Amino acid sequence: MKKLYMFAIALLSVISLDARTLYLQPNANWKIDGARFAVYGFVDDNDHKWFSMKAVNENIYSAEVDDKYTNIIFVRMDGAKEENIWDNKWNQTNDWKVPTDGSNMYSIAADAWDNGGGNWSTYNAPQEGGNNDNNNNNGGNNDGNNDGNNDGNNGSSDDDGSLEGWFYKGHIDGKDVEPSIATKFVKGTVSFACEQKSYIFVLYQDANGGVQYMTQGVVEGQTHASMYKGIESSGGNKMVFEPGQYTLYLYDNEDNQSVELSIEPISGKKLIGGEMDALEETTYSIDTNIPMYNIMGMQVSSSYKGIILQNGHKVVRF
Repeated sequence: MKKLYMFAIALLSVISLDARTLYLQPNANWKIDGARFAVYGFVDDNDHKWFSMKAVNENIYSAEVDDKYTNIIFVRMDGAKEENIWDNKWNQTNDWKVPTDGSNMYSIAADAWDNGGGNWSTYNAPQEGGNNDNNNNNGGNNDGNNDGNNDGNNGSSDDDGSLEGWFYKGHIDGKDVEPSIATKFVKGTVSFACEQKSYIFVLYQDANGGVQYMTQGVVEGQTHASMYKGIESSGGNKMVFEPGQYTLYLYDNEDNQSVELSIEPISGKKLIGGEMDALEETTYSIDTNIPMYNIMGMQVSSSYKGIILQNGHKVVRF
C-alpha cells in the first residue's frame, strides 16, 4: 500500500508540472539529410533537460517544454541517432529567453546554419479537424508589413504549396521579416509598405529547399535591379526602399541565373508565374495620329477593336 501511495504522489507531481508548447520553423538548410529537431532547456549548468520535437506539418515542429526552463536552444540533430546529447548535434540556434509577449515560434532565417538570424512570432495551433495551417503570423511578419500586402496575396491559406514559390524577405521597419504567405509573389507581383528605410532580398522556396537570389551589391534609389542566384552574403546584397508603399514586379530573365525585381512594370518582360506580360498590364493611351497595327502586323484604322500594337505598346480595345 505504501508503494502504491508513493507512486500516486509521483504521478500527480508529473501531471501538475506546467509546460508550454514551443514551435520551430526550420529553414531549408536545417531540413536536409533527414535531420530531426530538439529543444535544450536550462536554468543553469545543474538544471537542464532535452525535449524532442515532433512535426506539426511539413514546415513546423513542436515540443512541450517545462515552464521552469526559460532559457532554451533549438538544436538540429543527426536523424540517424535517437539520443538527445550534444555529441549528436549538427547545428544550433543562439541561446534564447522564452518570450513573455506570447510569441511561441522561432523561425530560422533562410540562409542560416549555426547561430544565424531568425525571429519569434505567434503560431496558432490548428484545432482538431481544422485547417493544418492556421498560422496568421507564419514566418514572423510584423504588422507594418502585413498592412501593405494586397488581399489577393493574403488570400491563400492552403497547406499545399502555400510556402512554395517566390517570396521576399529582409529587414522592414526595424524587424527581420521571413518568407510567409504574406510575402509571397502571386503571378509575379506582391505589395508591401514600410514606414522606415528598409531592404529586401528575393527567395525561391520549394519542398526541397530554398534558393537565394540577391543583388550584386546594395541597390538604392533605383526602380529595378537584377537579382542573381546563389549569392550567399546578405549583408551587402539587397535592394533598399525609402518609406512608402510599393508594388513589386518579378520578371523571368530566362537565363536560370537571374530575375528582375522592379517597382514599376517593365515593357516586354514576362512576369514570373504571370498569365500575361507587362505590355498587357501597362496603361497606355492610343494616339490616333500614329499608325496602329493588329497582331498580324497589318495596319488598322482608329476604329479597330481588339489587340493593337503601337509604338512598341500592346493595347486591347473593346
